[in-house]
Amino acid sequence: MSNLKILLGDQSPFAGGLVRYLVVLKEFAGAEIIYNIHDTDAPWVANGQSLSICKGWKTNYWSTASRVAWSWDIPPAERTHWTPADANLLNSLMTSMNMPNGLLYLAGPQTNLTLSGIHQNVSGALFTDLSATMLKNELAWLNSLRQKLGLSEKSYIATQPEHWIQTMTGTETPISTTSETFRKEPVSLIGRIPALYYWKMSRDGTRETWDGKSIDSSDLLVPKAHALPLEDAYHGHTLACTGMPYLSEVMKLRDLYCPKVKIKILWIRFDWQPPVDPAIIIAQEYIAERKLKRNKDIVIPEYMIESVRKYWSQRPTALGYQLLGGELNPSFELRVY
Repeated sequence: MSNLKILLGDQSPFAGGLVRYLVVLKEFAGAEIIYNIHDTDAPWVANGQSLSICKGWKTNYWSTASRVAWSWDIPPAERTHWTPADANLLNSLMTSMNMPNGLLYLAGPQTNLTLSGIHQNVSGALFTDLSATMLKNELAWLNSLRQKLGLSEKSYIATQPEHWIQTMTGTETPISTTSETFRKEPVSLIGRIPALYYWKMSRDGTRETWDGKSIDSSDLLVPKAHALPLEDAYHGHTLACTGMPYLSEVMKLRDLYCPKVKIKILWIRFDWQPPVDPAIIIAQEYIAERKLKRNKDIVIPEYMIESVRKYWSQRPTALGYQLLGGELNPSFELRVY
């Protein structure tokens, strides 16, 4: 597969994208590989309120976020078989273990800003501070988990995407952005795919739905969500993903307007195994703590432990892997749609 042009990208690289980048670099050393920070999206979830950190899985979409590895707060879809008693047990365990929610993300007022433009805006300083706070919260939990697992102190933790990938690979490996990619390689399916599927993005990083008219030389056309994989595919890229929940919508759009475009996806699967099983260690510590403080015997259902183990083993995070280590055990499947 050395002739592949492999494209990866995320809004929040530390939530998992950098780990995908790492394993693709190792597995497909002869291929052309690009990792884009997806900077053409809005910088936060719009909730109409002031910019702040939100917790939990109350949204199906997030832009700037941290996923906190081995928190027992996993998405509701992963614990549909848990009972109300299990939910009470989860709340008690998280409180006792000082455990953060599994997802932290930024939410704020409706905006036409993008990730590329936020630092030119008055909200930029607050955005930077809150983003750093999310990473600090994630790191605090992971450091406490290292102690629980009996791991020695980590001397260096990379918290910038470029530094992280350089630390993990030992070489300088470039990271680009979606806007940079489309400035070098302009969109090609306009005229086939309607204008409403594209953003017109200004140099200041604001965006609006394109009206199909000519644009200034300083502006940039970038595809919206469902058109983005089609433009990438047209330019010969193979998309490397762990999931694409809107793939069926992409294919509908393709079938309507550009049926000859073939979408190549390199599906990546993980079976992350840290050197010590975090799910078991957390369960054992909670059981021991309840026995010591309340002289109460607690039984944690094995299916709860297995749900937590299954979720995080399939979704390693960059900081989680850097601090806890172990084997990622990636597998790859190339499919054409």
